[in-house]
Amino acid sequence: MAAGLGAVLAWVFSVWTQVQRSLEVGRELRTRDTRIEELEQDVQRYKVELEEQQRLLPASPMADDVEVREVY
Repeated sequence: MAAGLGAVLAWVFSVWTQVQRSLEVGRELRTRDTRIEELEQDVQRYKVELEEQQRLLPASPMADDVEVREVY
């Protein structure tokens, strides 16, 4: 009877640790997913900022339009 009770307690402890582990993994995944979403939003915001900055830059002259002078 003691061996059977010990086996049941070992099984209960094993199930309990598996449940705790799965809850912890679930929390980590939710945290990771939230962080990924934040980073994707940052990337999109940086792309928009970069496009705005590129529009504000003066257009660079084309090589055909530039008069080349040699200085000696």
